[in-house]
Amino acid sequence: MVAPAQAAVPGPADVQPVEHELRDRIITGLVTVVPVLALGVAAWRTWEGLLRPGDVVVFVIMYVATGLGVTVGFHRLFTHRSFKAGPAVRAVLAVLGSAAIEGPVISWVADHRKHHAFSDRLGDPHGLGLAFALGAAIGGSVAAGLTGLLWGGAIRMLVLHHATYSINSICHVFGRRKFVTPDESRNVFWLAIPTFGEAWHNNHHAFPTSARHGLGRWQPDPSALVIRGLEACGLAWDVVRVSPERQQQKAVPSGG
Repeated sequence: MVAPAQAAVPGPADVQPVEHELRDRIITGLVTVVPVLALGVAAWRTWEGLLRPGDVVVFVIMYVATGLGVTVGFHRLFTHRSFKAGPAVRAVLAVLGSAAIEGPVISWVADHRKHHAFSDRLGDPHGLGLAFALGAAIGGSVAAGLTGLLWGGAIRMLVLHHATYSINSICHVFGRRKFVTPDESRNVFWLAIPTFGEAWHNNHHAFPTSARHGLGRWQPDPSALVIRGLEACGLAWDVVRVSPERQQQKAVPSGG
């Protein structure tokens, strides 16, 4: 009897060259540097007493909207297909995720799938117009629109980028491991809220297609709540859930 063939483990030979690498590096550099410069401008304006309550409101609205576009849309829907949704919901999540300026959805999905395939090994990659409109609507002036653009655009982009990127850096160095995985993914509780539940990273690597990353009773997961809300409204279906039995099978014997 012939033994079944074993699945090939991804290795250095599987790492594909990056197309338009110079262009991508320039764009990445600009997206990284410009918000930092904007932060300096924002700090100066705050020092001058020109930070308005409306700016904070714009920042929060844009941060939550684009953050959920990345976590619920780009990550859990388009990358891992943790649930299904109709064209309207998919379009809204794609637009919000794209507004986070972390690259087009196709590139984001491809890079994240590489992260799972090559995790901790060679090969692991890792709309400002709305902000102006919100600022102008709340503050009632062009000046308010410009400060809304600063806080809801560049500063929000800086904070969200660092929160997102911290998942694949901090969450592979610090934290607790509840499940056995072939990598160093870890859960970091204090990052859970600002990353909308993405910081339960060890849970995610153990069960990549699970719509819920915060699998424990005291593991908050705002993105999972959004998906649950969509499901309750009939806008999402076939939501992937992990049974307690499957969790027990992968649990770290010592309990993490």
